[in-house]
Amino acid sequence: MTLSERLIQLKQERTSPKLRWVNYATNTISKSSPDYVRMLTGVGELQSTAYEKELEKQVRKQLAAEFPGVEKMKSYESLVDAVMLNIKQKQIEQM
Repeated sequence: MTLSERLIQLKQERTSPKLRWVNYATNTISKSSPDYVRMLTGVGELQSTAYEKELEKQVRKQLAAEFPGVEKMKSYESLVDAVMLNIKQKQIEQM
């Protein structure tokens, strides 16, 4: 990351939510763009759904390796969802 990118990131992190709202009200950025979401939330990087799908694939593979036959159980989908939720919660806590 270059110095100018780092300075911009620091400025965005220190911008108050009220100022972000004023920017939102006066700015005409496409509401579906990542820049728009970053401006509102102050989040530097957004994770794509492709990342989530890849992670879910890895979770399923790991569960199958650790617990043979788990895919046939009725609660398998719930187990995958619970593991994914725990991973997401830990990612949020680290932010």
